[in-house]
Amino acid sequence: MRKKFLIIFILISILILPICYAFSDTENHWAKSDIDSLYLNKIVSGYQDDTFKPNNKMTRAEFVTIINRMLGNTLQNNRYIPDINVKNWYFVEIRKAIESGLIKGDSNGYVKPNDYITRQEAMVILYRAFLSPNTAISTKEIKDIDKLSSWAREAVNSFLVYGYLNGYK
Repeated sequence: MRKKFLIIFILISILILPICYAFSDTENHWAKSDIDSLYLNKIVSGYQDDTFKPNNKMTRAEFVTIINRMLGNTLQNNRYIPDINVKNWYFVEIRKAIESGLIKGDSNGYVKPNDYITRQEAMVILYRAFLSPNTAISTKEIKDIDKLSSWAREAVNSFLVYGYLNGYK
């Protein structure tokens, strides 16, 4: 009887407890259910202190790690990247992002993994991950197009045309 109870307890712990998991700082956050869902699907993991820090800015390394996990990227590029080394937590993730074409690095090969990601950088990475080049069938007019980098315009336009992104009025 005791053995049967122990087996049931272990099964319940394995199946139920992960569903109840919550980061210590997301309880009243508007995105709690989405964050928990991403956690349960092993897309996000949070920090070692059991926080998620939902209102923090995201680094380039954190962003590509999430996209790599969503896409199931496993192959790594072995080219030399001057601003990462094997001791960095994101070493493998950056190499995966380069191999899959999510990021390219600047003209000197730097990827700046600890820089906060900008909106236009995020759009380009999402574009490379989920849309094909030249997918936009028309151009959406936005007033501040000149503020976008030339390398981001096609991606931003595609997301605007398809309605995945809305500008401000």
